[in-house]
Amino acid sequence: MDSHQIESNLEQLGIPLNSTIIKLLETYPQATIFAALAALESANITGNLKNPAGFFVSAVKNGWQPHPKSQQQTELELLKAWFPQAKAAGMAVASMQSDDGSILILTDEDGWIPLVQMVEQSPFA
Repeated sequence: MDSHQIESNLEQLGIPLNSTIIKLLETYPQATIFAALAALESANITGNLKNPAGFFVSAVKNGWQPHPKSQQQTELELLKAWFPQAKAAGMAVASMQSDDGSILILTDEDGWIPLVQMVEQSPFA
């Protein structure tokens, strides 16, 4: 998911791209933004969240995580967006899901590394 997709998701969730939101997107790692989006989507299933923008800002700043099932779905979406670019760049060889449900990436040099760690080290925008 690139920055335009993130911005589109925010707008669909009723969050205007004001200076505060833009600064968060520029400051925090992409994995933190994904987790905050997933937490927001989990919390807003009924559509009754009164202040989605405030929730999102708090989720980013405080590192909130979504419900575990939502987290697994978020990691799968992140994998689909990130992995093809990482593989083309020679950074990733394969991926797998660990026993605890997290996604791991195989690298030539370092072996298996958590997807979230790889995305933070090498984000593709």
